[in-house]
Amino acid sequence: MVSMVLLQATATATATLNSQLPLCQFKYPNSCQGKDSGGHSNSIFSTVDGYCAKKIKIKKNHSNLELEFYKRLHSLAPIPILSFFPQFGGQCQNEKGQVFLKVENVKADFKNPWEMDLKMGAFTSSKQELKENGKTGLALYRKLFTHGMLDKYLSSSRRHCFRITNKSIDRSRPSFLLQTQWDKLKMKKFPLPYIEQYLQHPLRSKAFHQKLKQCFSHKLAQLYQALQEPGLEDLTLIGSSLLFIYPYDGLEEDLLLADTDQICKVKIIDFAHSYIRLKAEPSLSGHADGKFIQGHRQGVKGLRDFFLAE
Repeated sequence: MVSMVLLQATATATATLNSQLPLCQFKYPNSCQGKDSGGHSNSIFSTVDGYCAKKIKIKKNHSNLELEFYKRLHSLAPIPILSFFPQFGGQCQNEKGQVFLKVENVKADFKNPWEMDLKMGAFTSSKQELKENGKTGLALYRKLFTHGMLDKYLSSSRRHCFRITNKSIDRSRPSFLLQTQWDKLKMKKFPLPYIEQYLQHPLRSKAFHQKLKQCFSHKLAQLYQALQEPGLEDLTLIGSSLLFIYPYDGLEEDLLLADTDQICKVKIIDFAHSYIRLKAEPSLSGHADGKFIQGHRQGVKGLRDFFLAE
């Protein structure tokens, strides 16, 4: 387990420094939090300096794992996977003293970015990281049970090592709507048709769809290769997501002329359960860390093969 002394010291220092944090300067309209962004409704906001500010909680005697994750990124040796993480922009606070984590706005390059959020890995929680996030007693085991049921029975996590958390939908086109709760459950359990639906922009040509799939397959091939590289032994990704983005608006002629790699993005996000172990710290996960990296690797390989398929 990561040293409790270290985490308590970090939490105490953060609490002490909150009064010295700069005020967040939010920018509207909010380009960071879309209507269909998954998991963090009304908690992520655009800032005037080009970042996304995500509201975080720092509980007494506990560090915030996502904040620690971004702070520790610099401790990793330069490795290819780092290019898939949003850049860290520090912290700020609002007038109420609520603390925000600032990270790169990875959607800033696209007008009306069309997004899909896939939760990666066969296992999306562990006992020890839940403890570090402040879960104890019955609440801890309830969370473990909920994650376990969702991973194993109610989603595609065990089978494909990924599941859809959310995706953009065209609310003006009924065929693109998820009409019922049952449809949302099917999306988690049987994701492949919904991933194909995400790719099928209704107003674009077949040439654009093919180019978009080539872009995503190339990004996924790069990520898969990065997950094979040495230097990942201190990195544990638990319950993180892959964010897929492409521009929904814009002239098709311009998009077809652009370099293939410029019309889409793939980023790893959501590190509320992940961590980077400093040297001499034991594992926090309660499992071999490779179990979680292996889950990401399998999920990325499956997605790459899906995007390559005609």
